[in-house]
Amino acid sequence: MTLNRLKLNTDKTQLIWLGTRQQLAKLTMTQLQLSTSVVEFDSVVTDLGVILDNQLSMGPQMTAVSRSHFYQMCQLRVVQRSLTKDALMSLIKAFIHCRLDYCNALLAGITDTQIKWLQSVQNTTARLMSGARRRDHIMPG
Repeated sequence: MTLNRLKLNTDKTQLIWLGTRQQLAKLTMTQLQLSTSVVEFDSVVTDLGVILDNQLSMGPQMTAVSRSHFYQMCQLRVVQRSLTKDALMSLIKAFIHCRLDYCNALLAGITDTQIKWLQSVQNTTARLMSGARRRDHIMPG
């Protein structure tokens, strides 16, 4: 890094061990000593806006996506009657679909429960787009 005139910012640097629960339990190294600083290992890191946990369960990412989605849905519901159908569709695509689709290839292999959770998010979006009312409220756990 020094040869390329780069400086490590320890406040922004995140390190993570990846593995199964059993593999991670065997680890004793909790920090990495670099030439001028020490960086702690984290159990959750963010890379390009995707939240990764040390077992790659994608749970924290799913939580963040659904939290963001439902926040945006509430915001859109407030102004929904003031918008044309085309404007509403554009905002849904800009604020909601892009968050659901971002790095979705990383979601390969997620659990059925997580798939149902994402399906619930998409169903809520579809109801907003179609103007349908919510008949049941099933939140996967």
